[in-house]
Amino acid sequence: MVSAAPEGTRLYVQHHGNMHMDARRMAGVPAYFQRASDRVPRDLWRPCPCLTFLIRHPTGNILFDLGCTEDWQSAWKATGIAEMVPYDEWTAEQQLEPVLARTGLGVGDIDLVVASHLHMDHCGKLDLFQRTRADIVIQKAEYEGAMNIAPPGIGGYVTSQYRDLDVRWRMIEGDLDLASGIRVLSLPGHSFGSQGLAIRLQVSGLFVLASDAAQVLPNLNNPPIASPNVYDSIRWRESIRRLQQMRDQDGARIICGHEPSQLDELKLSPDFYT
Repeated sequence: MVSAAPEGTRLYVQHHGNMHMDARRMAGVPAYFQRASDRVPRDLWRPCPCLTFLIRHPTGNILFDLGCTEDWQSAWKATGIAEMVPYDEWTAEQQLEPVLARTGLGVGDIDLVVASHLHMDHCGKLDLFQRTRADIVIQKAEYEGAMNIAPPGIGGYVTSQYRDLDVRWRMIEGDLDLASGIRVLSLPGHSFGSQGLAIRLQVSGLFVLASDAAQVLPNLNNPPIASPNVYDSIRWRESIRRLQQMRDQDGARIICGHEPSQLDELKLSPDFYT
């Protein structure tokens, strides 16, 4: 059970524009499939929001995930991922630094970065944290797995975005109470060592930032509608079960990694939750 964060804690949901991809890579929803009686090709090219989250806590400023890089076309090209998941809908004002600036902060004001995993759309701004005071909190399994991938990368990993950077890695194993009211959740399966973040706010209640442990809402159905792009399907289902229990038993609001419909329901920065 996650205790309530102290008074004054704020959660900012930061939207950095959209990638696009074939929806069938996110969840095998039956409505997506063609049938003998309905063979008209469907447009399944769907927006995939790129999100990061800022927590202003009395003990420091915490950033969850690092979004995409503006030079995605050149950075991702060698792995083929630029063709599969282009980051093709964003503005300069939606990039991390100007979004942070609208909350009164800069990169140098961040004390901790929690990296859900090291896929290209979640670590794109890691280079901004070179030689800063921020520790980069990551699961040991994710760090070791990603670092063992040969350049230029494969399966969503673009090695140039996280290798040979002068950042302060802080490797953990399993859950970790990061600060009062904030807990890192080990949610493996989508990648070597995916993780999420739980935060219980005094007014708005319990949020779980699932990142790609649950990419879209159908992943959280009962039974879950699986994502085909997972590293370990058994551990993914165990992580989904954990998220379902937090939703159903603890009343957690689960924010998925790339669910476009949630953008209409969420307060977006510079607005915030308390």
